[in-house]
Amino acid sequence: MPKTDGQSKRTAADPNAEIYTPAFVAAFMLDFVEARLGRRLSFADRVLEPGAGEGAFVLPLLERALSTPRRPRWDDPAIDRFLVACETNPASLRLLRERVAARLSAAGCPPARASALLDRWLRPGDFLRATLDPDFDAVVGNPPYVRFDAIADEDAAFYRDRYPTFRGRCDLCVPFFERGLSLLAPGGVFSFICSNRFTKSEYGSRLRALVAARYHVVAYLNLEHAPVFGPDIAAYPAIFVIDRRRGEPTLAGAFDRADAASLPRSLPPHPEGLAAFPAWYSGEDAWATTDALAFARRKLLRTRLPSLESSASGTRFGIGVATGADDVFVLPSRRSDIEAAFQIPLVTGDDVRAGAGWTGRRLLSPLDPDGSGRLADLSSFPGLSAYLHAHEARLRRRYVAKANPQAWYRTLDVVHPALRRAPKLLLPDIQTGGIVGLDERGLWYPHHNLYWIVSDGWHLPVLAAILAGTFAEDQIRGESSELRGGSIRYQAKNLAGLRIPPANAVHADEATDLEAAWRRSDRATIDRLVSEIVERCLSDHAGYEIVPEQTVLDLVGERGSRDRFAATRSCAPKSAASNRRHRAAAVKPTLKKAKKSHA
Repeated sequence: MPKTDGQSKRTAADPNAEIYTPAFVAAFMLDFVEARLGRRLSFADRVLEPGAGEGAFVLPLLERALSTPRRPRWDDPAIDRFLVACETNPASLRLLRERVAARLSAAGCPPARASALLDRWLRPGDFLRATLDPDFDAVVGNPPYVRFDAIADEDAAFYRDRYPTFRGRCDLCVPFFERGLSLLAPGGVFSFICSNRFTKSEYGSRLRALVAARYHVVAYLNLEHAPVFGPDIAAYPAIFVIDRRRGEPTLAGAFDRADAASLPRSLPPHPEGLAAFPAWYSGEDAWATTDALAFARRKLLRTRLPSLESSASGTRFGIGVATGADDVFVLPSRRSDIEAAFQIPLVTGDDVRAGAGWTGRRLLSPLDPDGSGRLADLSSFPGLSAYLHAHEARLRRRYVAKANPQAWYRTLDVVHPALRRAPKLLLPDIQTGGIVGLDERGLWYPHHNLYWIVSDGWHLPVLAAILAGTFAEDQIRGESSELRGGSIRYQAKNLAGLRIPPANAVHADEATDLEAAWRRSDRATIDRLVSEIVERCLSDHAGYEIVPEQTVLDLVGERGSRDRFAATRSCAPKSAASNRRHRAAAVKPTLKKAKKSHA
């Protein structure tokens, strides 16, 4: 991609890729900052650009400072403090110095003074490590887009120690936000354009909490569906404007188009396409929607409807097994050379998404089949022993084996036989929405790309229908960062925040109709029925108490190996298992309640 004047690069998911900030975007952001400050930026201000690149923001900023009616007094010491622009790429920094030097020369700045200003303004090195004085009037720019896997281990360790928001598999923009905000003057304005992933992701939770606790979101412009950087670049961008004036409204909107003609119409004092939120999201809450009515609806649901786990007795969810070595522990089919008791039918996200049923994969469980939960004594099982010892070098390289060398052949997650035998719903962690599978007889163990749900109080096909409908999908979509192709993540935090009607609010005839609609893939009927139930609960919520926990029912025993598996993109197909009601069995208390996706 060619470089052009007035453009700045930033690293994309591919460390060698370059994404440029269009000039109209930089101009819009500077205009918004000035509108919020109530003045034109000048040499009397202090401005920070933490990732200067080749000058997308620095050059127009300099033009604004030079456009005042009076010629600048180059000996004014205030000019020394006008700008701090950091850049790690030596080639970009050299080019930027040349461009700034040429503009200063054209403005009449003496060469020696220009050289001194270049040294003060343009700083080589990492913004996150630089020594900087605080109290900037404006912090504006496009921070590097570097995913966690592309951050050097040494840098990641430093950022984790220095910046509390840098946790999990964090994008580099998160600590850029934290430090940029910390350097803001009491009356200053902050504006970044960067990926919006932190607004909903687990790794962004600390940054969201920090913003909610100490700052004020002036505006949030979600541009993930607007090809700001070109149609072939999936950068998921958003423009953020933040200051310290807590208690004021927030402007927010999502845009399908953002160009030099349309974007400026979103500027104050009469911004088009932006809704006014009297209060923004609190704490670690995901920034689920930019629609003010949907925001109010979301708050209503959270106060009137129970969470998934509170909707009926014994309702729990979690994620399937991560082995740490699927190439060893996941078998494509049953092997005759390994004892059958260690080969458990395994269902995967691909199976559920395809609606194809169990495809014959087996999970090799290294636990003793006596149900004690201990690792098997390999000397007692020659088939298992021979197989595992053939892969011993591979298995010992795993962290879990290094932490406990005696248990070198254990899986990363503990395998719970009770979970396999429990009737359960199965939700792929990445999907287009509304895909729910049903293991109605407790035949299979879920892989780590599947969330499972068990319940005593729900008839599982009825719960499957509710989860497959638009009502539940819209909530998950609001809490999830959208992936390329429109897929979303069904993560533990999203399922924990999901609100649905309680089981005892569903009338018997509605339950029958919901199950029938789910089995024939009739989403329109599901949506109509769920809407009626939800509206009844919202209008008369006091009449629907959440059923307290009850005694766990006996687990359903193992059945045949290849029964029909109900799974579809919206609800189960006609030929699914019979309509006979099964009492869903909760898994043993030793099972983990929920955990993060391993994807």
